[in-house]
Amino acid sequence: MAGLAGTHEAAGRHGFRGSIATAPAADPARGYDFVSRYFAPAGGGIPEDPVTGSAHTALAPYWSHRLGRDRLTGHAVTILDGTLHHTAG
Repeated sequence: MAGLAGTHEAAGRHGFRGSIATAPAADPARGYDFVSRYFAPAGGGIPEDPVTGSAHTALAPYWSHRLGRDRLTGHAVTILDGTLHHTAG
């Protein structure tokens, strides 16, 4: 996830407001269930949102369904490395 490059430029060229990249945590023992990055070239002048709760509100139901749990921890893999706790359902 940390190695993603160019996603924000591609989203901007195609007129997308933003795009979310997500994946299951490679090592859940580190304390989180999934990881994400949110690129938003058209959403306010910053190419990547360092830690966005709004993206995680969309991701929590998705991962809740995939993992079969209501309580999840997401990790934004950015310069700020934010961790967000979720209850879906």
